[in-house]
Amino acid sequence: DTNYFYRVGSDLGWSNYFYTKTIKDEDNWSPTFALFGDMGNENAASLPFLQKGSVNGMFDIILHVGDMAYDLAEENGHRGDVFMEQIEPIASTVPYMTCPGNHEHHYNFSNYKARFTMPQDEGRMFYSFNVGPVHFVAVSTEFYYYTEFG
Repeated sequence: DTNYFYRVGSDLGWSNYFYTKTIKDEDNWSPTFALFGDMGNENAASLPFLQKGSVNGMFDIILHVGDMAYDLAEENGHRGDVFMEQIEPIASTVPYMTCPGNHEHHYNFSNYKARFTMPQDEGRMFYSFNVGPVHFVAVSTEFYYYTEFG
């Protein structure tokens, strides 16, 4: 468990400082995670719980399985920008793993791809990873349903 304080930015401006810690690199422990889908940036009833829980160390990892912001592309991407601001207290503190749903398909999933990069995905919209004794697999069936994109 290594603790990090960090910020992101460039000569054009810097973020506030954030705090995070690494996940244990062993398989003999029980991770705590939140798994959910369908969270818009309006009526996001679970958002305050996720924000508070992340900041207070309640979760080791967050998994958001599609339908973000309803939807990221609306209002020329502004809805997606607002959503990213809403999840910043979560995603800056705890690994925030995603998989796109049907609401992310607009413009060849470009709004989703511009905001989320998952490990070993390489644009295929599937990946897997281990956290403790759990092996997670994320596959976007939507990406392969819209065959003009895949």
